[in-house]
Amino acid sequence: MLTPRFELRQEPNTIHVIIFAPYTKVLDVNITVQDNEFVFYAKPYLLRLHFPESLQEEGSLCEYIADDGAYSISIPKLIKGQYFPKLEFLNLILNKVEKTCKIPSVEILEDDTKSATKKVYLTNESLSVKCGFKTTCGYGFANKKFNVLYKEEFCHLVSIADPDLVDVKERAELREKCEEDKFDSDYYLADLYENKEIEKLLSFTPWWTSSEPVSFTQEDNVVLQKLPNRDYLLDKEEHQIVLCGLVDILFAYVYDVYTTNGEHNIESSWTIKTISPTFSWFDTSRSIQETIVACFRRSLCYPLYRNWNLSNKVKHDVAELFKRGTRHILHCLLRVWGIFNTADTSPCNILNDLYVTDYCVWLQKAPNGHENMTHVAQLLDDIALTKQDLNLDIHFIEQAAELVLQEDEEGDLNTDLDNLTI
Repeated sequence: MLTPRFELRQEPNTIHVIIFAPYTKVLDVNITVQDNEFVFYAKPYLLRLHFPESLQEEGSLCEYIADDGAYSISIPKLIKGQYFPKLEFLNLILNKVEKTCKIPSVEILEDDTKSATKKVYLTNESLSVKCGFKTTCGYGFANKKFNVLYKEEFCHLVSIADPDLVDVKERAELREKCEEDKFDSDYYLADLYENKEIEKLLSFTPWWTSSEPVSFTQEDNVVLQKLPNRDYLLDKEEHQIVLCGLVDILFAYVYDVYTTNGEHNIESSWTIKTISPTFSWFDTSRSIQETIVACFRRSLCYPLYRNWNLSNKVKHDVAELFKRGTRHILHCLLRVWGIFNTADTSPCNILNDLYVTDYCVWLQKAPNGHENMTHVAQLLDDIALTKQDLNLDIHFIEQAAELVLQEDEEGDLNTDLDNLTI
């Protein structure tokens, strides 16, 4: 059976379901409402929705819109005026929860009088100081995957040769060595002094600066329908791994938005997977500070535009996205999912399977999501990164360039004086 495209909206007393099922016979449509479950059947379409609260079948109405091949169905809420949360997350409504098989130890940091709530607070100090950083060879979301890749799949996808044999500490060391070998001082100085193109990029206004609330597009809803609905039980360390990874994924996405003026192109998948340490090296940062350092280094070593001010602007906007909350971040992740899913140059859809899909699902259900996003935004704002922090000798390179320019100016002045006739 096919799952039709559908949309949801609610009013104080009613849930509206719009189902696009063209070429169906109206007389063959069967609709069932029982408690919080809604079922629509019209061969070859079957749609089963699981709402967070109860509905009532009595008083339901269905209208067929012939021009759109759609059914508009209105269903009364059992409790009038009750708000149904997260209806925009279609995968949560479409699929029953898949329980994760792993049940790690979960630290309860704050116990509310009504319910125990898991709250994990990050700092810009290294995680190894706080709770012991595991040196495993895992990768994927929260480093939970092992031995699921074949070399043929990722030899042209990521920089790490065999992630199943390289622990996360060694990955960071290898990544930093490759970045130091790749860094080109002449390229960096060219983007520093011949910066008209950079200034144009920085003047671009991205979509997240709008004061209007973000709305999921039809493309977003199609992807959301494909996502599973599962729970994630993360311990303190895994939670930090996930949040640090989310920061560098968003950094790479925001960089691509600025350098393409919001019009992603055939190079976008390469740009995003290259700038993100999570995607390119399956690397795991131990703090938000460490994450940002890695992102800056990669943004100054690999892509077309390598400029400190551009990287700083990207960092600022990543913090703004975290301040705006889950919907904005999920919209970004759905864009990344789409870019990877349609990439022609490499099998980036593997990165969707390893990371992006899980991030999209986890983000919708993460406990204390708004509080955690706000906290990460504050940590990003608190980071005052210097060029010395990157360990690429950028400050020495700039000082040497300034001396050369000063000598050239003095040489030109002396030449002018020598040529001066009195």
